[in-house]
This record gives sequence, C-alpha cells and structure tokens, in this order.
Amino acid sequence: GGSTTLEVYDVGGRLVRRLLARETLAAGPHAVTWDGQDDSGRTVAAGVYLLRLTTPDATLSGKVMMIK
Repeated sequence: GGSTTLEVYDVGGRLVRRLLARETLAAGPHAVTWDGQDDSGRTVAAGVYLLRLTTPDATLSGKVMMIK
C-alpha cells in the first residue's frame, strides 16, 4: 500500500491527466482506465503519451498510443 500517483504526459512533458493523485491502494494488482481526456474534459489528440506511476517503492514509466 501507500501513496500512489498515476499521470499522463504529452511528449513535450506537459501534464495531460492525473488518473490517481496520492491514492492509498492495497497491495496487489489494480486496473486504471484512461478515457482519452485531459484534466479539463477535452479529448486529446491522437499520438504518443507517456505514463508515470509513482509509488512509495518505485517510479515506473511507459508509453501509450492514442488512436482515433
């Protein structure tokens, strides 16, 4: 468990969407769905986006492709 944050960034490094904000999650697998919108509710453009997952133990990153 512990404080977990999951954020989506554009390739320019700008924060697009915060999916989890310092959430306390139980140990074990979890699923989070991104609806393709930014924090203002606007649909994002097609392209590559970067994910950053921060937990008390590690920070992980990855890429996701938005296809329209």
